[in-house]
Amino acid sequence: MFKFPTKAKDEFMSHISVEVLAIVSNNKKLSLHRYEKLYLDSYEQKYIEPYLSDEALIWKIENAIKNAKRLGIYELPRHYDEYLSTDGIAELLKRFKGKV
Repeated sequence: MFKFPTKAKDEFMSHISVEVLAIVSNNKKLSLHRYEKLYLDSYEQKYIEPYLSDEALIWKIENAIKNAKRLGIYELPRHYDEYLSTDGIAELLKRFKGKV
């Protein structure tokens, strides 16, 4: 669970629906099949992430990679955030999936 200061936590949690709270209340991993059927806002996406099954988390990451800006083959990242969000995570996921 996230560790927000009380005011920030209250603000964040005000965006989480009762449905999402009920889904995660059993602490079971959320399958890809069930996850794909949910309509979640950005707050709920962030909140539910620790409860995703490995398959659902991989699907979410792959979807984000497909929709993210990618560096060209001869472009270098300008900072760590750009590296992680463009090449680093994609390469890690590719290697991880090759071992599963």
